[in-house]
Amino acid sequence: MGSVVYPYHNIHVIITSKRVVPRFLDLTEEEASDLVLTTKRVGSKLEPHYNATSLTFAIQVHSM
Repeated sequence: MGSVVYPYHNIHVIITSKRVVPRFLDLTEEEASDLVLTTKRVGSKLEPHYNATSLTFAIQVHSM
């Protein structure tokens, strides 16, 4: 099997909450909802613009 090449796709968008928190789970319900709705709004613009058939969303986890 060949080498894995990153990034998998040419387009990456980072969407963050306005308030800095150590962890996603530290967001309030309203902040988490706003974050997901903003992600949906951005995705709805990107998908037709790039003629995409799907979107992938990820929450990145880091160990300290």
